[in-house]
Amino acid sequence: MTQSATFLPKDCFDIKGRGVVATGKLTSGMLAKGMTTTILGKPAQIGAIESFRKSWETISSTDLPAAEGIGLLLSGITKEDISSVIQQHATIEFQGNPLPAPTQPVIASPSTQSSNKRIMMIILLCLFFVSVVFFFF
Repeated sequence: MTQSATFLPKDCFDIKGRGVVATGKLTSGMLAKGMTTTILGKPAQIGAIESFRKSWETISSTDLPAAEGIGLLLSGITKEDISSVIQQHATIEFQGNPLPAPTQPVIASPSTQSSNKRIMMIILLCLFFVSVVFFFF
């Protein structure tokens, strides 16, 4: 089921090696990682969605308080592309499937878990001995 969302960008930042982060407000619809849009003829895709100290897989305009903004990590475009949209006071329309694809569960083998327990015990013992040494000296 393809849905759309409208995003009103307010500012943008360039993060080397990751892409462009556009901050603004989700005015309507639902956004999800992987949704696409076209900005000035260039295709862009959402790589991450964040609001104040929270990451989202999907987000709806009803999930946030009215004054709270979000940040979108976009790949395939430049900071100048978003800046021109901001200067025009335009919105960005996203299209795509709002539900992320199901992922396969991660199953750990029994030997992996015991190795992790062994490592944690070694670290805890080292910390214990260090604290004992500092206590007596």
